[in-house]
Amino acid sequence: MNKTTLVLVTLAAVALGLLIGVGLADRQHGGPAPAVPAPTSLEALNGAPVFRYLKPEDFQGSASRRAGDGPATVGENFIKRDKAWKSETLQIELGPEGDVEYKVFMAEGDSIVFTWQVAGAKVYFDFHAHDDAFGKEFFTRYEKGEAEQGAGSILAPYTGQHGWYWRNLETRQATVTLEVAGFYDRIEEVEL
Repeated sequence: MNKTTLVLVTLAAVALGLLIGVGLADRQHGGPAPAVPAPTSLEALNGAPVFRYLKPEDFQGSASRRAGDGPATVGENFIKRDKAWKSETLQIELGPEGDVEYKVFMAEGDSIVFTWQVAGAKVYFDFHAHDDAFGKEFFTRYEKGEAEQGAGSILAPYTGQHGWYWRNLETRQATVTLEVAGFYDRIEEVEL
């Protein structure tokens, strides 16, 4: 890193520290760590859960408190589920230039992790969600593109169908292997 870049990075860090109310000098000399911010109410977010990513310096108090002697957060990063954890692997055949759509039916707050890969062809994919309560035209697009594989996780922001549309871009047969695990109701092919 050259000297100019180092100076610019340092100035940016100082400015950011001042913006969030934490002076770099206080942090370097053992000054107080910032208090953990108050959680945002679910009403203010229309019911969508919010997560905070915490660092050790976000906690105030003794080391024993950090080890679990007392609550440091109010638990907004925890969502209790009454349904069972599931996992499924599906083999989905895609004919030459064919298309298919699979949806995971999830309640608001349900979560899944997933991976998919295609053998035999490259596909166009569109990972999106529908909720008929918002009308037939409503959808949320998470990601789209052309690929041979994908992976990720999702926390359902609303009750509905969350899933994938795949279109075979080749003139030969392809197989999509979809693996899903988490809290959800069911996975099924939906009509296009």
